Amino acid sequence: MKKLIIKCIIMVIVFMGVSQYFVYIMTGKSPLDNFNIPNFSLDKASISNFASGGKQTVYKWVDEDGVTQYSAEAPSADQQVKTLELDPNTNIVQGVQMPEDEKEEKTSKPEISMPTGAIYSPESIKKLVDDAKNIEKLLQDRVDTQEKILSTY
Repeated sequence: MKKLIIKCIIMVIVFMGVSQYFVYIMTGKSPLDNFNIPNFSLDKASISNFASGGKQTVYKWVDEDGVTQYSAEAPSADQQVKTLELDPNTNIVQGVQMPEDEKEEKTSKPEISMPTGAIYSPESIKKLVDDAKNIEKLLQDRVDTQEKILSTY
């Protein structure tokens, strides 16, 4: 049984080699030429900046189209620029600074009042049923209008 498995593996390897050879003969290129291995290397300038432990200054601004831009170089003087300091020795994302008035709005809780007395009365249930019938009538009117429009086409 082992000999059969070894013979099959050898046959597959030989078949793959022969097929790649024929592809090379016909096209002049190896089938493995299309596999590009990405280069993840860094340039020496970025390595030296981060290796030195110094902070990097980045500029953030909004251009005339309303797109937020980031750059290591300051934009023109007419742009409103925010300067950011990036420290390579930290791997924690800084939190977003909220304006004081937004903090107050989010911390204030709305007052909730609970109804008192009987929640369900015959009058309130009748009003609820009438409201549901009115909504059903409005929806049916809308369907009728749409059918009229579609029938004209």
